[in-house]
Amino acid sequence: MMKFAFLMNMPGETPETCYGEYNNEKSHNRIVGMEKDAAAEYVMGLAEEGFDIVGLCGDFTERDVEILTKVSEGKISINYAKYSPVEMEKMDKLESLFEYGIIIFEDSIETTEWVEILNRQGNTYVAFVKDMDSAMEAGKELVKKGVAFMELCGWFNSERTGQIINAIGGVAPVGTCGNI
Repeated sequence: MMKFAFLMNMPGETPETCYGEYNNEKSHNRIVGMEKDAAAEYVMGLAEEGFDIVGLCGDFTERDVEILTKVSEGKISINYAKYSPVEMEKMDKLESLFEYGIIIFEDSIETTEWVEILNRQGNTYVAFVKDMDSAMEAGKELVKKGVAFMELCGWFNSERTGQIINAIGGVAPVGTCGNI
């Protein structure tokens, strides 16, 4: 069974107050918001639980990845969302980050599955998608929901990320945990 977690820096939140998951027979997916400083302890727990991959929101850095990989004893593949210069320029212009979208590739599903995490620090809408067509549709749906920006799991390389950006007409910045 594949175990994936996506961690968000959410000041004032804990894994108990900012949490969502999607599970099926082939995968366990967890989305968690917390203070960035609490991520190391949380990742140690994920390593003990046998998690395979962790995606981090764009508030994390390459140095954070090094630290978290070390505390997981290298048992977890960890990446953080990065933005191209054009997308980062859009991010820098945002006035609010309250509405946030995440798209995660999940090859063991037939239709897009949604998880919503609504709390005082912001609303997070997560789409689990089976392919690029459903990912592009999810991106459009996230725009309809009013997200300020989107982040994608590591399956989304620069080409796939570009397809999402094109699908939404570039109206929201898009970052990816994949290679850009």
